[in-house]
Amino acid sequence: MYTPTDAEISRGGWYLPLRDKFAASLLTRCLRDRRVANATVLDSGCGTGGALAELSGPGILAVGTDTSLTSLLSCRREGRGRFLIQADSQALPFRTAAFDTCLCAEVLEHLDDDAQGLRELLRVSKGPVVVTVPAHPCLWTDSDDTLGHKRRYSREDVAHLVDQVQGQIVRIAPFGLLPALGVIVYKVLTRGAPAAEPRAPLASRFRMSRWMEGIMAALFRCELALSRARLLAWGHSWWIEVRGNDRIA
Repeated sequence: MYTPTDAEISRGGWYLPLRDKFAASLLTRCLRDRRVANATVLDSGCGTGGALAELSGPGILAVGTDTSLTSLLSCRREGRGRFLIQADSQALPFRTAAFDTCLCAEVLEHLDDDAQGLRELLRVSKGPVVVTVPAHPCLWTDSDDTLGHKRRYSREDVAHLVDQVQGQIVRIAPFGLLPALGVIVYKVLTRGAPAAEPRAPLASRFRMSRWMEGIMAALFRCELALSRARLLAWGHSWWIEVRGNDRIA
């Protein structure tokens, strides 16, 4: 599975860090809604720790897992996580209901068996889990190939996936309108062009001036606030809060 390097994350400054903060904020809201104190949380597929760093703080014990030892070492080196385990999201090495809640951001689309990945998240979580996945098969580009995506999800695909694991969708909403518009422009400009050699993901492929980065970041923060309130109509990705039917909300 492709993991962006720290240099690529830096070049994608207006998007990737804000996306990670957004995913972490959805998880902390889930804890707040359930009034969980001194929580234990899992970031399954934490990568280099962008979201995990946002979860590490007073009242939260955050554990990160990833299949990539290189990513985990980068996460540890940059001080983004303390409790890190190399593990497959499809076979988590934890007892049932080991965590208060779990985050799985931009991971299920990489798995051979995404249902098994979601099933494992629900197994190890006492409450709902927060998942983000790329939306809309029509937005597929060479960037998805570079990242090792196996699928993008329509809303019907998400519903089918949750049904497969006998779960229940608590909340679902799109996010990433700006990235989606960027993808559409990219697809139009490259239509009919020969397939490019694998390279960096779109989020870190193009450089912007600092003032443009600032404008894009401000606009992205606004749309993420709308998405959190479920007021955004369309976007590049889905965030979903999923509850197992055998778990208390």
